Amino acid sequence: MSLVAVLLDVPLDVVVAHSIAENAQRPLPKLFAEALLLRTMESLSEQILHCPERLAFLYFKLLVNAKEESGDDDTQPMSFVIDLESLQDGLDQIQFHSNPFEWKRMPNGRGSLGINFDDINECGIQCRDEVVKTRGSPEG
Repeated sequence: MSLVAVLLDVPLDVVVAHSIAENAQRPLPKLFAEALLLRTMESLSEQILHCPERLAFLYFKLLVNAKEESGDDDTQPMSFVIDLESLQDGLDQIQFHSNPFEWKRMPNGRGSLGINFDDINECGIQCRDEVVKTRGSPEG
């Protein structure tokens, strides 16, 4: 069941019907472009695909940036620029140091426990542009 449906205590079919009605007036090529953007991001993201909140945050940022450039007119063309460094942020840190029990100096000069996919995902939930260690030691 949808989180929106649960929070608003509304049946799921009502939430889906509202979403369909809300997007019904949008041009089909724009909806197709947004779907293609998401699939492209998923294909390029490598293991970050296992961090859906991080992907959702980056996808939202791309949509907002494209809308700022093209304005509110849905008939105007939009262009999306996927920053691979931002999309794959965190993978280098995992490769460098993934042990969550050991402190180590990271390439950015700061000491940290090892980073993992939970940290990358949490950065998406917290809307952080840069991936950093977000959780403490797993031992408590």
